[in-house]
Amino acid sequence: QAGLVFCEAVSSVPLGRQMVAVARALRDEHGRFFGVVHGLIELEYYRRQFQSLDLGSAGYIALRRSADDALVMRWPEPVDGPGESSGAVGRRIVGVQFMASYPFYLEVGLARDEVLAGWRKQALAVGITTLLLLALFGALLLRLWRMRAREAAMLATLTRSEAQFRMLADMVPVGIAHIDASGSYTYVNERYLEVTGRRSDELLGRSWLSLFPLGERAEIERAWRGRADRRAAFVWEYRFVRRDGRLVDVLGEARTETDANGKVRGYLVAQTDITPRKEAEAELLAAKQQAERANQVKTRFLAAARHDLRQPIQAIN
Repeated sequence: QAGLVFCEAVSSVPLGRQMVAVARALRDEHGRFFGVVHGLIELEYYRRQFQSLDLGSAGYIALRRSADDALVMRWPEPVDGPGESSGAVGRRIVGVQFMASYPFYLEVGLARDEVLAGWRKQALAVGITTLLLLALFGALLLRLWRMRAREAAMLATLTRSEAQFRMLADMVPVGIAHIDASGSYTYVNERYLEVTGRRSDELLGRSWLSLFPLGERAEIERAWRGRADRRAAFVWEYRFVRRDGRLVDVLGEARTETDANGKVRGYLVAQTDITPRKEAEAELLAAKQQAERANQVKTRFLAAARHDLRQPIQAIN
């Protein structure tokens, strides 16, 4: 009627080892008793398992009976007294019992200072790691703030430089324009607008060939490409049509912009209105021609007068 039965730890006579016998009655489906099944549990197996555990310098593990708390087996062997192991005298031991439905239970004891030492090490490692992460995060935030401040300063400097450049470009008495690689205007100053007789919205984004007479655009573009491909500054004279239809003579200087790979990025153009000079040259040329014609008339008059005077003198002679 006892069900599962465990005996006291006994020594096996043939093996000389500590054993615990386990027995149980066997009954058929009608409840009639017809025998007993029993087995032996070798405690040395548990001893080897206990030895493989890391219990610290003062820890222990024990197997006890549930009925009377009698010690069945313990590792390490108790040499200093009940409840203590070698080296555990004077140290606080924390015990934990693992109860089970069997008539035995396990009791584990660990030195409190060793348990707390491991916890302190882990807490210290976690704390140091957290502080390092916070320091790293703070350093990253500081670096990001400095980068943003440097970027803002650079943008402010760039804005001031651009404003100064535009002011200087508007002050010079030369028309300045920038043309991208496709031939469209990206920047023109006030003098350039005065020379061309147009507004900025009429030039920006449009092709520079739109200023020239329609019949001359192909020839002008070929001449431009032939000189611009040399990647050097070049000067040439040309004419374009103002908004009011008047032709303007211009002296232009252009420089090709390239990137690090030699690819054309655009062109920087400076031009000067030379229409007054051209008109003065035309007037001088007309005056010169008139003077030459007057000189020719004088020469012919003197030649005729000399011929007319020579005849009477010859008659007198």
